Amino acid sequence: MYGPTIERVADSSEAVRLARDAGDSRLLAQCLAFAGRHLEWHGDYDLAVDYLTKALDLARREHPGYLVGVALYHLGHAALARGDYETALARYQSLLEYAEAAGDKLYLARLPNLFGGVALDVYDLEGAVRFNTEGDDVGRRLWPWPEPRGHSLWKLGLAYLYRGEHGAADRAFREAESLRELDDWGRWTWEISLWRSRGELALAERKYDEAWTWASRSLDAATRCRQRKHAARAVRLQGEILAAQGRLADAADTLGVSLERARELGTARESWLGHAALGSVLARLGRDNDAERHLTEAVRTVESIAANLVTPAMRRSFLAAEPVARVFRALGRTAPRAE
Repeated sequence: MYGPTIERVADSSEAVRLARDAGDSRLLAQCLAFAGRHLEWHGDYDLAVDYLTKALDLARREHPGYLVGVALYHLGHAALARGDYETALARYQSLLEYAEAAGDKLYLARLPNLFGGVALDVYDLEGAVRFNTEGDDVGRRLWPWPEPRGHSLWKLGLAYLYRGEHGAADRAFREAESLRELDDWGRWTWEISLWRSRGELALAERKYDEAWTWASRSLDAATRCRQRKHAARAVRLQGEILAAQGRLADAADTLGVSLERARELGTARESWLGHAALGSVLARLGRDNDAERHLTEAVRTVESIAANLVTPAMRRSFLAAEPVARVFRALGRTAPRAE
């Protein structure tokens, strides 16, 4: 209810060991799926993918369908976190096929916002608005508790923010915030991101104290739940706030911390955005060689992500996005055109 802890991961890993010793394939599938879920939440992606892939294979063989849903859901999340958007999309599509065949409302209520999350990461903002608007509606109709709507609404607000529509973003964020008191279940899975997103909006409007409050709130919750990916994002936002205030040395130090966390996790999106933000600050400090090094690394990561995007629409939206173009411009280059 309140977020994963180290103790829960230890317990779930011990359950996997006991299930293996017992030689019960069905029980092992369950233990692997739930342990893999905890590991994915914590950002231990290699082991999470190993556990979840084995759980998926066993679940398909032993026929407990709900475990197919758990495994596909978190395999998609792990791929998304790593910037492997085609794999994430494939996992979510398989989850959709399972959920429709099984009539599993747990996932039917969540799938639009999953597709909306992929769209948001590749800057398909029209798609992100469409999917997350649908997700809010489907979550309202199919699920009696607010958790799926919370995910949809904060992503919807972020899509509006990226389009420069601050009023619409604020309305979506406030509607999501209004859901918090309705139910505790799974609330931590979306409120950490909601608070960071509200901080991004406040930063865009130069409300620096408000932005810092939201970023700190997100960081505290992410740290408490050991959500390492979201902690890295909150720290990067703090660095961006410091940079906007002209506190460049502090901003460089803070962005460096965020970038190091992204490196540890192997999260491609946090990596290229972190390198880009740090490179920009270092350039303002007159540290041109260091700035060029970080901006070049950002470009390399962007090109690596783009090389793996085979869906034409996703490749086009990603390479045409202003944050991507800005990194190339900083190096006097032009972003590659989608073929």
